[in-house]
Amino acid sequence: LALDASPGGWQLHARDLAEHDPTDALVLLLENGQLDEAETLAIRFFSRITSAPGPVVRKLEQIPQSDLAGLPTLLALLMLLQLNDASVPLDQVRSIATRVADAVYSANGAKLGDADAVHLTYLVAAERILGHWDKASALAEQLELRLSQHSHRTYWGTASELPLMYAVASLTGILSGDYELAERTSSRSL
Repeated sequence: LALDASPGGWQLHARDLAEHDPTDALVLLLENGQLDEAETLAIRFFSRITSAPGPVVRKLEQIPQSDLAGLPTLLALLMLLQLNDASVPLDQVRSIATRVADAVYSANGAKLGDADAVHLTYLVAAERILGHWDKASALAEQLELRLSQHSHRTYWGTASELPLMYAVASLTGILSGDYELAERTSSRSL
C-alpha cells in the first residue's frame, strides 16, 4: 500500500480505503497498532472482511491475546475465520470462542440484557461453538428481539450486515431444535 508520509497519513489512507477495500484497511490498522479503530472498522464491514479475509487471520494471530481482550469484534472475526479453516484445531477455535464470550460479558457487565445486537450476535455464535446450546438459544431469542426493536448500533453498517445477524439466530434455532425461532429469523437472513 502506498501511504502518505505525513504524520497521520496512513490513518487517513486507512479511512479512505475502508469503503473500497475494508480488508486492506483493517490490515493497515492492525499493522499500526490501531486496535480500537480496527474494531470499529471490523464492526462496520464484518461480512465483507470475512468474505475476502486476505492476511487478516495472520495479523490477528500476531497480536498479543491481552491486547485483544476488550475487542469482541476482532476476536469474533478471528473465531469465524479460524472456524472456516479446516486446518485449525477445534480446540483452538473453542479457546477463541471463550475469549469472545469473556469480551462480550466484560463489555456489558451483569446487564447482558442491555447488550447490543452486535455483541449478542458474537455471543450467540461463541456459545454455540462452545456447545452451550440452551444458552445460545436463549441469547438468539434476545438477539431476535433486539433486532426487531432496531436498537442495534448504527455503526454496525448498512442493512447488508443485518442478514448475517439474523442468520446466526436462525442457524442457532435449527441446531438447537427451536424451529419456531429458525423460521421467524430465516426469512430475514436471506
